[in-house]
Amino acid sequence: MAYGISEEHAQLIVKDGFDKFIEFVKKVNERAQKGEIKIENAPAYIIGSYQKKGVLPKT
Repeated sequence: MAYGISEEHAQLIVKDGFDKFIEFVKKVNERAQKGEIKIENAPAYIIGSYQKKGVLPKT
């Protein structure tokens, strides 16, 4: 699957746990569909969340 993220970020996400990433994406999509959160750019939201968690470096 493609999420619009760089190879470098993808490697760091896999290192943290690919299953955790897939579960997070599912939860984000579910929350967006329910209207709990409004997302204009899903990859940016996901990257930002992983940056806040300390998994990805802040640019």
